Amino acid sequence: MNELSELNEIIVKNANLEDAFVKEALERIKSYETFKKQFNQDDLGPKRITLYTEDIPYYKYLANVEG
Repeated sequence: MNELSELNEIIVKNANLEDAFVKEALERIKSYETFKKQFNQDDLGPKRITLYTEDIPYYKYLANVEG
């Protein structure tokens, strides 16, 4: 029974980490969408952006990896 309560404690502690990850991911998506809107409204015409893997959020990087 003691192991079960320890496991329950660990789950409760780590639930906050998952919530923080989801909130951070949503904030990154919103900031990216805001940037994209501002970029498209630029009067200077089309631009070229090079994205490196360290600039791409990990959850989006995984979505684009085949395997």
